[in-house]
Order: sequence, then C-alpha cells, then structure tokens
Amino acid sequence: MIENEDKKEILNAIQGISSRMDGMEGRMEEMHEDLSSQIQGLATHMDERFEQVDQRFDRLEGRVSIIEGDVGNIKASMVTKEYLDEKFEEMWCTIENGGVNEKVRKVKSSLNEMQF
Repeated sequence: MIENEDKKEILNAIQGISSRMDGMEGRMEEMHEDLSSQIQGLATHMDERFEQVDQRFDRLEGRVSIIEGDVGNIKASMVTKEYLDEKFEEMWCTIENGGVNEKVRKVKSSLNEMQF
C-alpha cells in the first residue's frame, strides 16, 4: 500500500513534469512562430530573386531576337563564291573585248549622278 508521504511525492513529481511540459509547449510555439517567420522571409526573398531572373531572361530574349534579325539581314545580303566568280568572268570578258573604257564611263556617270 502507498502511504500518504509517497502519494505526495508522486503528486509533486507529476506536477513538476506537468509544469515542465507547459513550459516546453510555450517554447515549442515560439520556435514554430520563429521558424514560420524565417521560412516566410526566405520565400519572399526567393520570389524577388526569381522575378529578377525572369527580368534578365526577358532582356536576353530581346537581345537574341535582335541578333537573329541581324543574322537574317547578313544572310540576305551575302553573295556566293559562284556569283562573284560569274561577275569576275563577265568583267574579264569585257576587259578582253576592249570594253573597259565603256565600263569606266558608266561608273563615272553613275557617280556623277549620285553627286558624292
């Protein structure tokens, strides 16, 4: 049989444990709130960083579009080796046939018309 003295000691021990549990519960709530606050801060920071990255990608996308347009223009204005060979052949034939003076006159005439 448990004596009154032992019952009081057990009751005091239980009350001590209960008191500690209450204290732990309060600290756990504080830790939970602190952790939630830190996670929210991190989430906000990450959102800001992702927004900055999105803006950088948008700018890069614009630059790439400009470069693609420039490359298209360059390709459109390019001539092939075959084309140049053909033009040089025509010019050589003109020179061989004595038509150099006529070509020079045409070029000078064109330049005069442009009024450089």
